[in-house]
Amino acid sequence: MAIFLFVFRYWKRVGSDDHSDDDDDDDDCRGMVSFWKFLERRIREAFLKVNAKSRSILSINPEKINGTAAHLSSSMPLSFRSILTSLTSSMNTTYSSICDGGAVSNNNSSSSIIINKQCNDSRREIRDNICAIQSVLNYWFGQHPPDVSQKLLWMIQSTQHRDKVDAEIATKFEHLLRDLSSHTTTTNNNNNNDDDDGESSIAIPSNHSLLWKKWVLDPDGIYGATGKIAAIIVLDQFSRHILRHCETIRTRNDSDNDINNNTKKSELNHLILLSKDHLDRLALETAKLLIRDHSDELDCGMIPLPMQIFAFMPYRHAGTMDSVRYVQKKVEEIANLQEQNEAMIGRFRKATNRRLAVLQDEQRRTGTSDKAMITGKMTNKNNNDNHSNNNDDTNATDVDGEVQSRTAASTDTNTDTTSPNFSDDDILETFPFDAEMTAALTHPIHKTIVQFLSDQGIHPIIASSKGGKGSDAGDGKTETNNDKNKAAIIISLSGGVDSMVIVRVLAHLKTSCGYDYLIVHAVHIDYANRPESGAEADYVRRYCEENLGTNTIEFTCRLIGEVTRGVTSRDDYERIAREIRYDSYRDTVAKAKNDMGICSKEEQRNTIVGVMLGHHRGDLRENVLSNSHKGCGPLDLSGMTEVSKNDGITIYRPLLPLEKTFVLDYAHKFGVPYFKDTILLHIGVQEEIYGDGSMNNLSNLAVESDECRALLNKSMIRPFLDSVVHRPMGIIIETTKWKDQPVFFWKVVLREALHSVGLGMFSDKSVTAFLQRIKAKKLKAAWLQCRKDYGVYLETDGRVFVFYPSSFPWSKKDAYGLDGQVLDFETVKIVGPWKVKSEIASGASYQDSPQLPGIWLAKKAVFSIESFMDGNVEYFLAAPTWFDNDVDDFIPRPLIFRQFSKADRPPAWKNCDLRIQSTLPVLGNDAIASNFIKDSTGTELTHNVDGKMRPNPERMIRISIQLMEHDSGGE
Repeated sequence: MAIFLFVFRYWKRVGSDDHSDDDDDDDDCRGMVSFWKFLERRIREAFLKVNAKSRSILSINPEKINGTAAHLSSSMPLSFRSILTSLTSSMNTTYSSICDGGAVSNNNSSSSIIINKQCNDSRREIRDNICAIQSVLNYWFGQHPPDVSQKLLWMIQSTQHRDKVDAEIATKFEHLLRDLSSHTTTTNNNNNNDDDDGESSIAIPSNHSLLWKKWVLDPDGIYGATGKIAAIIVLDQFSRHILRHCETIRTRNDSDNDINNNTKKSELNHLILLSKDHLDRLALETAKLLIRDHSDELDCGMIPLPMQIFAFMPYRHAGTMDSVRYVQKKVEEIANLQEQNEAMIGRFRKATNRRLAVLQDEQRRTGTSDKAMITGKMTNKNNNDNHSNNNDDTNATDVDGEVQSRTAASTDTNTDTTSPNFSDDDILETFPFDAEMTAALTHPIHKTIVQFLSDQGIHPIIASSKGGKGSDAGDGKTETNNDKNKAAIIISLSGGVDSMVIVRVLAHLKTSCGYDYLIVHAVHIDYANRPESGAEADYVRRYCEENLGTNTIEFTCRLIGEVTRGVTSRDDYERIAREIRYDSYRDTVAKAKNDMGICSKEEQRNTIVGVMLGHHRGDLRENVLSNSHKGCGPLDLSGMTEVSKNDGITIYRPLLPLEKTFVLDYAHKFGVPYFKDTILLHIGVQEEIYGDGSMNNLSNLAVESDECRALLNKSMIRPFLDSVVHRPMGIIIETTKWKDQPVFFWKVVLREALHSVGLGMFSDKSVTAFLQRIKAKKLKAAWLQCRKDYGVYLETDGRVFVFYPSSFPWSKKDAYGLDGQVLDFETVKIVGPWKVKSEIASGASYQDSPQLPGIWLAKKAVFSIESFMDGNVEYFLAAPTWFDNDVDDFIPRPLIFRQFSKADRPPAWKNCDLRIQSTLPVLGNDAIASNFIKDSTGTELTHNVDGKMRPNPERMIRISIQLMEHDSGGE
């Protein structure tokens, strides 16, 4: 016992020395061998001196030697356990030889050889195991990034490629699967139960293979979590590939006529494996041990995410409710860890971008190259290890970038004083930096926007002899703008990554790619709903003016103070905020046209200046779900096209074909800053439920919906819309030709026709009632109850007249409200879009007016609904007069606006539709009106002529009600 304790202490002293990593094991082994030679020689000498009769009193015997060695080996590395085993064997041999009375031969060299061989074998075995583990992990995780491995290894769609991978895995790793899954057939009596430390509740069968015990139980702590993960991959993943490969070979052999082929039989027998159930149980047992022994590494993310996911696969393959629920729980934990990792990456990116921006600012200020700056900073740091006087160096010590950001924010003299509590750090996800833009010319974002501009007739001005960068901007085409070098674009700049990338690309095109003639305006809407909105508005202004250049992008900000979210009712807030936003677009479009030098109304009307929005393919998917929930039809699922028109504003969406990943990639590569995203999107939940392909299916559904709409538009919708007649007061729809079409057709064409002039669509119930009326055998002229805000009239010939509410207010709350108001002759009254005028029919003076011809008085004010839609109403009436002493003449009594009844209305309005009469600003003077107006003599309709009372003369008055302009509310 004393000898072995001495050996152990010697080993501890030698092992504690600081040797080179590569020579530690060899030095230790040589030292142990040399020492043992000396020790063995002294032991033999001591034993030879002992009298044979007194040998029984020696307390040392083989059992005690073996027990002592086993006790010591439990705390020693594997490489020294084998050495100690050899020492023990040699000690037993020497002891037995002496006790048997035999002479001890001089075989010191043989003991050294045995020990050295054991040591080398142990090291070789460890190296082989490490290489095998690494080969498994490198093959499964180290060949490709996760997205590529998903297609090429983990979820293979191609049968041909899957068979190839199966064969490759079987060739490389079948022997490992056999060694890990085989049972031990004999029991080793010298097994010291290193495999079970007695601390685990997991029962470890004793017949597991030796390789599995070394990789998984890992009694020496050599392989760690990697051994268990590699074992899981082999048992849970490779096994499926290998078993499938075996089945493929077996099937091929069964179908082969030459069944007796010895080569094939040999190959098939070689691939006979244990059952799949056994492999799954062993994989699950390994996974449990991984979680038990390495829970901290899993929880802290020391084990990479792909390895963690495959480590939990055996639980899912177990197929029980408890095991799957456990996996579900671990998935949530992994997702939470991933969110923390993404946040850390975001902070690191932000700090790095800020650091680069600070260095670039300093370089611009000092004119120093990067190399000189770095050299100067390192020299300064060496001279001031603890207290650097260089603010920039001090800031650089903050890994998370907080100090750098504060310093940079404090040096900005243009910071908005109205938002002192929000620095750029508080609002930005990433910071801007100057990047080499050569690679940007081939980026999908750049190429997509260039192609979009080309589709709109906006091309770079590039001479054919120049080439260079600009030629790439137009995809190799040498073109000039076809619109006399006049073009403008408005970008709705929210500060999000999408709009910031667009404005950066437009600025780059304008300054470096031949689009210098292009006028670019940026419009930012400050909704003032969040405390940081003011700081955000100020930042996008500074970015446009300082980073992009004042002459490159003209910035406009519109602060919405009229309504507030959460205070104003939701419907009112959405409506008013939208009106303000589109009014801002309209104002900016008008300004851009003025900047282009467009003055004439016709040219302004024909020149298109679009507003770019940052919608991308992901927004298209979200819109499909939203529109589906809102009840939109199959032709209106996308709700977004690359070019559309809303409220008279042309909307451009150049990024619609691209995923957001391209947008983020451009921003991160080329130094585009953007605000933190405060909007929580839950569309990812749908992807988890329906699978990875579900998002592409939504996008494709939107595209197919638009294509179907285009097809139907060409064949049916466009012919219908071409038949719609536009008049100043509304539209006329021909229904007879189309009345047998289904409800879906009418919903589509009515929506198109009404929306094209800014009118709301009928409800589904109203559409049904509308179809019942137009499909009736005998049509009856009448007003249809289709909407509450505008009138719809059906004629007997099947034509439907739809009136604009601006000129024909249908709702009572929108009525003109002129009852009792007086209109003097020869004056004009503006009532809404109408111009009302009353004048004496003819004659230079009242005396010269002719007598009232009955034909003019009986002339109808409204001949028909169709003529009425032209917005020109004229009628005549007789006006009583009174004698005015001041002018010594008879003066026609003024007319008043009234809601005339059917009985007392003027003759010109007899047999006219009462709804038209009650809606228009109609002038007249009936008996009731005469009670309010009396002449200077106190009489009403008579005057004294030579002592006789005679009726006052009447004058014929012409009244015109004319529509000044058409305003449908659309374009």
